[in-house]
Amino acid sequence: TLKDVCVECNSGWMSKIEATAKPFALPLMTGRSIALAFEAQRKLALWAYLKCSLFQNMERDTAVKGAWARAYPVFYESQAAGTLPAIVSVFVARHVGGFVGQYQHRLLGAPSRPAAFIQTFTAGELTLQVIRSYLGHRVLEVERDPRLVGRDHRIWPVTGMFTWPPGNPLSDE
Repeated sequence: TLKDVCVECNSGWMSKIEATAKPFALPLMTGRSIALAFEAQRKLALWAYLKCSLFQNMERDTAVKGAWARAYPVFYESQAAGTLPAIVSVFVARHVGGFVGQYQHRLLGAPSRPAAFIQTFTAGELTLQVIRSYLGHRVLEVERDPRLVGRDHRIWPVTGMFTWPPGNPLSDE
């Protein structure tokens, strides 16, 4: 439980994001098959970005927390329109293994001028990765881990409908 979120935000727009993503997030967490059209992917991407925003409230590293704090107002404004900034990408992957509640992040580049911020978290079988560019260009230009090729699917910006679960899951290794 975070004490940094005001009651109005927590019970308002944040609660709405949670409620609209839940019908899609739960099947992904439990490994059930589901077709994810544009609207489902958009709702999941907003939810993933919200979760990453909240994770940053717990961050002790001031450089990381400061970089995310500068991005937060842009998210607040964009979510009101039901979208995310163009400099954000969100990916999903299926995870099979014992580590079902993991979270990690890294700031790419110098803390005073980061290139990108990558956050990855797992809930059940669902792994989400949110990447935010700080250089003002699309995240697709950020070099991603080659071990993810064929294992993840970008849900923001949406590229088209896809069916969950993907065939090549991530493992604890």
